[in-house]
Amino acid sequence: MPCILYLVHNLDDPAVWRRVEMLEAGGAEVRIAGFRRGSGSLPRPAIELGRTANARMAQRVAVVLRNRLAMNPTLLTGPRPDVIMARNLEVLALAAPLRKRLAGRRPLPLVYEVLDIHGMMIGEGVRARMMRRVERRLCREVDRLIVSSPAFVENYFLTYGQCDAPVSLVENKVWAANPDALIPGPRDTSLTRPIRIGWFGVLRCRFSLHCLDAVTRAMPEQVTVSLRGRPALDEIPDFHSIIDANPQLEFGGPYAYPADLPDIYGDVDLAWLVDRYEAGANSEWLLPNRLYESGLTGVPPIGLNGTEIGHRIERDDIGLVLASATSEATVKILRNVTAETLQALQRRHQAIPRDAWVASEAECRELVRVLTGHSAATGPRPKPQTAEVGQDAQPSDRDNRGRAATIAGNLTTAPADAHGSGEPGTESVLVVVPTYNEVDHISGVIDEILPQIRRLGSGKGRLVIADGGSTDGTQAVVESRASAATETEVHLIHNSERLQGAGVNLAVARFGEGMKWLLRMDAHAGYPDDYLEKLLEDAEDTGADCVVVAMTAVGETALHRVIAVTQNSPIGNGGSAHRKAGKGAFVDHGHHALMRLEIFRSVGGYDKTFSHNEDAELDLRIGQAGHRIWLSGRTGLNYVPRRTLSALGRQYFNFGRGRARTLAKHRVRPRLRQLAMISLAPAVGFALAGLIVGAAGAEAAYLLAIPASLWLAACLVGGAVVAASCKDFSVLLAGPIAALMHFSWSIGYWQQTLAGPRPDTGSSASAPLRQIAPAAPGPVLVGICTFCRPEIIDTLESLETQILPEGVTISIVVADNETSPAAKSLVEEFAARSRHDVTYLHAPARNISIARNAILDTAMSRGIDRLAFLDDDERSPEQWISALLSRLAGGDCDVVVGPVRAVYEPDAPAWMRRRRIHDTDPELGPDGRPIAGHSCNVLMDLSSPPIRGLRFDLARGRTGGEDTAFFEMARRAGARLALSREAVLYERVPPERTRLGWLLKRRFRMGQTHGGLLKESADAVGLVRHFLVTLLKIAWCMGATAIFAFVEGRRKQAILRGGLHIGVLTALAGYGTVEIYGGDPKTSG
Repeated sequence: MPCILYLVHNLDDPAVWRRVEMLEAGGAEVRIAGFRRGSGSLPRPAIELGRTANARMAQRVAVVLRNRLAMNPTLLTGPRPDVIMARNLEVLALAAPLRKRLAGRRPLPLVYEVLDIHGMMIGEGVRARMMRRVERRLCREVDRLIVSSPAFVENYFLTYGQCDAPVSLVENKVWAANPDALIPGPRDTSLTRPIRIGWFGVLRCRFSLHCLDAVTRAMPEQVTVSLRGRPALDEIPDFHSIIDANPQLEFGGPYAYPADLPDIYGDVDLAWLVDRYEAGANSEWLLPNRLYESGLTGVPPIGLNGTEIGHRIERDDIGLVLASATSEATVKILRNVTAETLQALQRRHQAIPRDAWVASEAECRELVRVLTGHSAATGPRPKPQTAEVGQDAQPSDRDNRGRAATIAGNLTTAPADAHGSGEPGTESVLVVVPTYNEVDHISGVIDEILPQIRRLGSGKGRLVIADGGSTDGTQAVVESRASAATETEVHLIHNSERLQGAGVNLAVARFGEGMKWLLRMDAHAGYPDDYLEKLLEDAEDTGADCVVVAMTAVGETALHRVIAVTQNSPIGNGGSAHRKAGKGAFVDHGHHALMRLEIFRSVGGYDKTFSHNEDAELDLRIGQAGHRIWLSGRTGLNYVPRRTLSALGRQYFNFGRGRARTLAKHRVRPRLRQLAMISLAPAVGFALAGLIVGAAGAEAAYLLAIPASLWLAACLVGGAVVAASCKDFSVLLAGPIAALMHFSWSIGYWQQTLAGPRPDTGSSASAPLRQIAPAAPGPVLVGICTFCRPEIIDTLESLETQILPEGVTISIVVADNETSPAAKSLVEEFAARSRHDVTYLHAPARNISIARNAILDTAMSRGIDRLAFLDDDERSPEQWISALLSRLAGGDCDVVVGPVRAVYEPDAPAWMRRRRIHDTDPELGPDGRPIAGHSCNVLMDLSSPPIRGLRFDLARGRTGGEDTAFFEMARRAGARLALSREAVLYERVPPERTRLGWLLKRRFRMGQTHGGLLKESADAVGLVRHFLVTLLKIAWCMGATAIFAFVEGRRKQAILRGGLHIGVLTALAGYGTVEIYGGDPKTSG
């Protein structure tokens, strides 16, 4: 019998003992230890670790620290547990050191159980960041995370990057020996009496009490409320006085769980599940016991729109959902409740299987098996799986919305695909080539692999090119090859995220059905004619789940050849197995080639947030899941390295960043050769400091330069050895080139390590690609404001190619902001041949807010709720509107914004193209949502209460920023913004916009908009704070400009950033705003 040591935050919490009963019903022996918050007797003996109190964080921290310093000896005696399970953060702080004491030489899994997220963990305040940092550090020791609601993972653990452990969803279902005895008898639904609402449990939500008080006063003859449970008087001190003053509110005191459930639920018509105790955080995400209690007892619940409870109610159509958290919304929905309404809801309750509400012994056994690895069943233990928490949710299947694995085995699977079905063929292969500006190489790769795919047989292979928006003609080459390949499936897809891992994931999601193998190929490489055949032979002979290859760098020009020689030599590759050809062997990592698709899916595919090192990170997860990787000795590839030293340095800088992310994500230690590289940047820093201090007279400081000098000497000697072996004098450059590679890698590693994880990335590699929510049928209006820009015809033509979801139609409205109707003939000519309904509006004059409001008015007059905007110089890919609609259909947002990618002319400045200065990427907040909206790529729901009736500010119609102000007003009114990375648009950048002066003016105006919004919402103290912070930012930018005086890109980026902050400062000081609209059309907009 497996033994679980269960550490809990409150031994007096009845839910703790229900979990103990579930674990014991699953076949485990449970030892329980924890803190006390009450004074009553416990259901059975437990190890008491001290007393803590609600709302006294300092006291609880002190008790935890005392226990860490002097561990309770009872915890260290007795049988060694098979797993330690910690319920809530404070006992996790004890569980981590306790595991080290108890583990010995055998693994001892640590499980972290989270049933709610405390409000002090949320936000960007100092205390919240400190608390999250503590939790994040402790979670490095965690082997499995248990949550009661999938929204905790999506909105907290992934958003803040708190825990990378596999996740299990254990819902707060009813646990009882005889659940049938808990079902009330037949109830009267005739409503010849007032509707009776039940609010049960811990009564801590002030809003709920005041709302129900107001509702019963507004409907005294129609509604009464029964309250049962324990009131939190520290949160609602006037609880009893409010009850005493309103006879329609009846408080019946505490109740016994589960014995009293049939009585308290049998006495009510509706169950109140609205909780605003921690609005904007835990209250939005939790799935409480009362949801399952009301489900079992057949009482329709009342929830709130936008919360996880509300989503569950809407999904199953079993209750009422308030449009907003107000008593008015509650009164409105209750006035529409009839006897027929209640009866219909109860019938839908009855149609839902009982196990949706009640935990079974089978689920308990599965829980114990997942926690401990022990099971009564025979056969191999299934590998634990997790599922991705994605933004694009399916409202019709809320449980699959970014999901943790459920104990019932309810795991998400990869999306079905229309291109294949049935069992994967024995040798069926999906070949994926990610590309971005590979016009010089892609045709060669396609020509090399197509004959190999054909030799597999008809229908046994597919080739997918996942292009990240190439601007050099790559797509045209692929389309040409695809049209000529009549015997083989060749597909070109748009990879909006542009990263290679994301492109492969997307290809697998769309075209992987029916395929057994995945072959990843690179466009920047050359392959032998029998490459695929040899890989399949290796897989068959070794039984490996993945086959990787060695790569040989091949150069063309003189410098290019030296770079290639360096990468092929030990001083350049550190002896990595996949950088040198040799005999086949099982390895931890290699250059990706062939892998079983089921394995790729089961571990979650590539982490799409990694721009580099995504292959090594995936290999780590593959190995952790128990699969084997074989390095082929039969075949390999020729790799084309970077051609310039600057490009090589950037590549290895990114390699270092990627490796740092991988090590941090998986909490693994670097290998010896990686430690050597990691030490280089500090060694060079010490050397420089030693030289400076030594020159000042402290000669002993020169000793600090010894480590860096030895490294540099080793590189030069190594280069000489390589040159001698090649008998090529030019290869002496291999030493300095290797030093560049090493140092760039080290700088990248430290830059990533010191910067830490980005809150908006988290780990996305926990499960198969998310499924896209289907868009609701109906009309969409697309608005375009134009001003003296004939290029609008290209924008209109791109809309003509849109692939629309079933039942969706689009209408296009062009609002011309010129004084005369200059664009009328052009638009009407397009309208005559368009498949869409196209309308021209003349909305003068030279004030873009007038044009935007005219489009708003058109949408409202036509009764169209979904309104999209794009600019008149942008181009839309064929899936643009579908991607926006899909994200909006997720049900958790009112506004969806997308990115805009700049398309530069060939003669645009190199620094500008490299830094993507003109791209528009929405900035995300800690919750992973955009902090601001823009009209250059947006879809909004005009029926949403926070947006309904809003107008674009005419005062900002010539200065710009009218869209930022519009969406800021919406956000403050409660609108929820979301990002769709797939809904990308493209904007050509004309030469006049590549001038630094134009960019500075633009950034200055953006700063003025931001500063104006800050000023509107700030009091005197806040205004002073904004002034001081902005001055510091300007000083920082000035310093960066000086530091990077000889690095063009960084210098100019610092100048532009400084211009933005100066704009903020002028707005805070009350100076007028620069006008950018209504002037020269070449520079406006």
